[in-house]
Amino acid sequence: MQQDPTLYLKSLLLPDTDKIKKKMETHEDLPIEKYSHILSQIEFSIASCYSENISGLTDKKTLAVLESLLTSLKIKTTLTSDSYEDSGSQITRKSKNTKTTAISRDLKNSICDAAIEALRKRPVTQHEFELCLRFIMYSIDNRSWVPASRGYLDWISNMFGLLPEWKKEEFDVFYGSISQLFGIEMDLLTMDKTIDEALSKKYRQDY
Repeated sequence: MQQDPTLYLKSLLLPDTDKIKKKMETHEDLPIEKYSHILSQIEFSIASCYSENISGLTDKKTLAVLESLLTSLKIKTTLTSDSYEDSGSQITRKSKNTKTTAISRDLKNSICDAAIEALRKRPVTQHEFELCLRFIMYSIDNRSWVPASRGYLDWISNMFGLLPEWKKEEFDVFYGSISQLFGIEMDLLTMDKTIDEALSKKYRQDY
């Protein structure tokens, strides 16, 4: 029987504590360095899926998958088996599934596999993990000012060096023009989220 990876993922999460919940109420309270082992694993899995489905995956679909995962974590379920295999080896496609559904399902499974790998090394509480997911969702929304509905996906794929050459050229041209327009170094535009957030507000006001 195929095992839902979200069930195994949830079994790796530590119980929540009032101390942690009070210390970190939202994703803005999350110390990024402390949770980089989870954030980097998940974001790399997203970038990898995008590199395989450039035309099929969008920021909006990625947000929906993360929201679905958050919902799944809140549902009370238990494991029916002690064994777990990477979901990539478990997936079977039924003819009734649309291409969009298949891409979203594969992305969710890939994110779960990445999270499981990170949690096996250093587990965190469910609240902490949910904040990690919400931080990534914030990062996606932070790139929503970029045209073509793939601002975050292009950005994170570029960070990991996974953009195909033709897409990399488009990426560099776009951020190069923004760099000249606002007089900000291109490296800062493509690496620093704080500067990007400020640019996001200015871009929306001006355009």
